[in-house]
Amino acid sequence: MIVSLPVDTTSHTCSEPSTVRTLDDLITEYGEDHYISKDMDIRDLDEGDIFRYSLDDKVHVMPYKDTDNYSVGAIVVKDGHHHIITEVDNSKRYGKEPEEYAVETDIKKWKTWTKRYFKVPSNGSKCWVVGDRVYYFYDSKCPPCVGRTWKAWDRTTNGCYADLYQCMKNNISNKYDEAKDIKGQKKVWGGSASVKEETLVFKSAIKRGSNWYLRTWTDAAVEYHTQAGRYTLRRVYSPEEIEGFRFNRKTACGAAFDDKNYTKGVFNPSSGFVDFSFVTSGWADTFVLGRVFAETVSLTARDDNGNVIFNINNYPIKNEIGGTNIGQDVNLILYSNTVLPPSSKVNIRIKAGEVSIGRILAGRMLKLGFTNTIFDNGFNDFSPKEIDQWGNVLYKNGVRVYNHVGTVDMPLKDYDALNRAFMYIGGREMIINSSDSINNTPPNSIDIFQSTMMIGRFQTFKQKTRNVGAIMDSIAGYTFSIREST
Repeated sequence: MIVSLPVDTTSHTCSEPSTVRTLDDLITEYGEDHYISKDMDIRDLDEGDIFRYSLDDKVHVMPYKDTDNYSVGAIVVKDGHHHIITEVDNSKRYGKEPEEYAVETDIKKWKTWTKRYFKVPSNGSKCWVVGDRVYYFYDSKCPPCVGRTWKAWDRTTNGCYADLYQCMKNNISNKYDEAKDIKGQKKVWGGSASVKEETLVFKSAIKRGSNWYLRTWTDAAVEYHTQAGRYTLRRVYSPEEIEGFRFNRKTACGAAFDDKNYTKGVFNPSSGFVDFSFVTSGWADTFVLGRVFAETVSLTARDDNGNVIFNINNYPIKNEIGGTNIGQDVNLILYSNTVLPPSSKVNIRIKAGEVSIGRILAGRMLKLGFTNTIFDNGFNDFSPKEIDQWGNVLYKNGVRVYNHVGTVDMPLKDYDALNRAFMYIGGREMIINSSDSINNTPPNSIDIFQSTMMIGRFQTFKQKTRNVGAIMDSIAGYTFSIREST
């Protein structure tokens, strides 16, 4: 009795890709702006499952923009892939810039202003002329502008006071809403003198392009934008992550690695073969093709440096029934003469004009005694049967699995070790071969039986010892029953 403990495999690939589109294919075909609509089939990126969109409402997928608004669950395209909005943070915001506000423009009405900013063209100076009045700005150092006298305020050809401009140019800040009092005094020009009128006070003067925005004395509220970039995005790898998609079926490639023996992938390869590859996660020396129908199989195993560890070419697969062209899928087990280390890459080529495969699995071998060639085989039939109102039975051809019952001899000294082994593997899914051959010799129905090879579980296990005369024999044994996995 040889059993193998399954090991995990990753990086599954197949040479016959599915024609069903992925989500990324939608971007390639229709661009970043596209729709997901009812009855659309999309497969996941691992080529395992195909999902169908079942809702009547279309999903309009748009390119992600920091300035757009989204809700949780929205689907967007970012960096060439679909993403889902998983979180929205509405607690962050930022204040508007002065040029984004509605502004005051008439200084004559300053006493009735209600807006936050007064806008005035800069004209390259800190003052401007309205009729016979000149408006200019200074801080607490002016006048008389650091030692300068009032008479230095001569009106220049552009209508502003040059000395005042020189005084102010380093005192006005471009920082947003800075709390600095800046006085704006209205002067009436009158010959060689000027008459001071009431003084305006601004909190800041901010230059934007060719305009100044002066913070008025009013209590106008600050206005805000909702902050952009406040969304959390997650890359979508499977349509299952999008509301409305439901599992529909397996792809042919994915069926070989879906942990189910009877959900088979069927291929009609134009090349005459299908290649599968995977990487082992643990030590492995056993490889099984569950419910395979083909002509031959070849297997090559390499270490993570690409060196060939084990190779077998064109191993025959016997599917025929009684010399006819009617075939039945079978279980096939191959053994490496070297234990493959973790991260080994295994390539399997299955040849035939039509290939079907239920499952590909790797494992690590255990030897559990010698199986007697007196054993029973049968099957459990899970095909559905329906009885109509007249008692007629409608039989729907479905899944049938092997039952295998037998006995094994073992040295008495291994009695306790095997007891522990069966306590460990009992009920676990195993790769089972009770023909005891690890030489990769094709079944001959004489000493190697394909019907004793399967992926299954031990249902019962019962140990026993034997007496010869008055003493215990050096040989013990156990009986077992096994059911093949569906």
